[in-house]
Amino acid sequence: MPFNTNNVDLTVNANSLFGINNLLTTLPFEEASALFDDDLRGIYLNATNLLEYGISSGLVLSRPDLVLTYYPSVYDFFWFVSRNIHMLRTIKANNGSLPFPELEVNLETLEKVMLNEGTE
Repeated sequence: MPFNTNNVDLTVNANSLFGINNLLTTLPFEEASALFDDDLRGIYLNATNLLEYGISSGLVLSRPDLVLTYYPSVYDFFWFVSRNIHMLRTIKANNGSLPFPELEVNLETLEKVMLNEGTE
């Protein structure tokens, strides 16, 4: 653990969301529903909110030493966030909707912050 402290890396969170998004959109709905229990839903939404806060507050750019500990490049971070948006947009465009409302929240939240503070 870098710096001998408990830390949270936003890039790791963005990458984790991508893995969860990929899992939930490729498994049959019944299997995905069984895995996406209340605990995972809470973690998923909290990670989404954490990414939104990191971008909207400017922490990603002003303090990457604190919020991008494991992957210090802001380019990696913004790419990981953007690929979540791209994947969910593509699935929604192809299917008409996303399989879970939390994925819609993720898409709307990340899209909004990236179209504003994320690209200023």
